[in-house]
Amino acid sequence: MKVIILTLCVFIGFLNFANAGETYRCIDLDGNTIITDAPQDGMKCVSKDDDTESIVNSGGKTRELMMSLDDTFRVEETKDWNVEVKRILTLRFADVLITPKHGYDFSMMLYFKCDTEDLSQFDTPEKISTSIRNSSEKYLTGTIEKKVTLRTIPIKSTYGYYTILTDAEIAAKSKLSPGEFKYLTRGMVRLSKDSALGFSIMTNDTNSADYKKLLKYVYSFIKYPK
Repeated sequence: MKVIILTLCVFIGFLNFANAGETYRCIDLDGNTIITDAPQDGMKCVSKDDDTESIVNSGGKTRELMMSLDDTFRVEETKDWNVEVKRILTLRFADVLITPKHGYDFSMMLYFKCDTEDLSQFDTPEKISTSIRNSSEKYLTGTIEKKVTLRTIPIKSTYGYYTILTDAEIAAKSKLSPGEFKYLTRGMVRLSKDSALGFSIMTNDTNSADYKKLLKYVYSFIKYPK
């Protein structure tokens, strides 16, 4: 009898799973992000089947990164740059690695972040500056700089900060091996009312046209009028 009851319970559970509705990642009328199988009127939703969690080493020429229902950002490979989405969670975050195919050597990580009203982690200049300062201090034990000095993102329509740190050990070398970089540029910029972008750029200079091109690429994702 116990075997029959157990089998019946498993069968009923299977039926319930099979009949479960499609789940959605939604933003409700108060701006909160929720997961539900019963969206209500007024919610903005995307199917969770389209939500790709923890994609690792995802290839492809072009990827669209949805941070909110109003914000989708496109990253694409070029003739000069490799673009690789390392992780993504739709309506939450996306981490993108950019490296050169040839020429100017660098390594750049972009950290797209959903920051809608229900999250509000980086929605003021003070929050962004505090985040960059606190997360950069751990590097000071190995850098020439003894404190974190913030520079302002030079886009008037938005706000953001970055700092440049010099690796003391690498800077002392007369010849660098591939993959070694003297400078680390770390920062964050507000992209829109719903999104922010953190970035980390490793290079061997901070003044060349190629370096400025990397910063310009970061700023290209800003949705506010420039």
